[in-house]
Amino acid sequence: MWTTLTGPQEDTMKQVADFYLPVDGRVLDVSYGAGRLTSRLANVTGVDIDPQSGADVVADSADLPFKARSYESAVFDPPCLYGRRANNTLHGRPNSAWSNSEKSKNKDPGEFAQRAFDTAEELYRVLVPGGRAVVKVMDARYKRRLVANHCITIEAFESAGFVTFDILVYLKASPGLFKQERTAQPTHGYYLVFEKPITAVAAAALTVVGGAA
Repeated sequence: MWTTLTGPQEDTMKQVADFYLPVDGRVLDVSYGAGRLTSRLANVTGVDIDPQSGADVVADSADLPFKARSYESAVFDPPCLYGRRANNTLHGRPNSAWSNSEKSKNKDPGEFAQRAFDTAEELYRVLVPGGRAVVKVMDARYKRRLVANHCITIEAFESAGFVTFDILVYLKASPGLFKQERTAQPTHGYYLVFEKPITAVAAAALTVVGGAA
């Protein structure tokens, strides 16, 4: 069964968080930017590599300055587009919404994959056992072929040790987006929900801690 969400990203993220993330848990947003995606969530620590962003901490998502097992959940919204033309134009026309966003693109799929694998390893380290990561990702085109960024992301997080908990589709509802077949591709994306498994050793440790308390 597929779950489909539509609406502003801060609203859809709130829906996902309310359903999948721990109540009152600490949320680590490692691609914070201006903070819009997680603006409706509580207990958020924003991290961004750009010192001009509104983040609480300036750091790379692939090298986080946090101790192991220090957060209950995380959010990651990686750049998904490829090349300067993808960044500066939409269907051959100037696109002011993306024209100044240097961090919304990758040179090639290899760069996207490297970011996904490195960030997945760091999030696995900083999340507690049973912690969850939500990744908002969109597929894109590179040299006229579709690149399944969501599949690359799933491979990255599962390689790091996460289990894919759920896959949700979000739709960007804007007038005229479905008039041509080629314009339909960038109008949808995915919320991927991953969980760090509770191993037998970790479960025993949590039991001891709970009993001691």
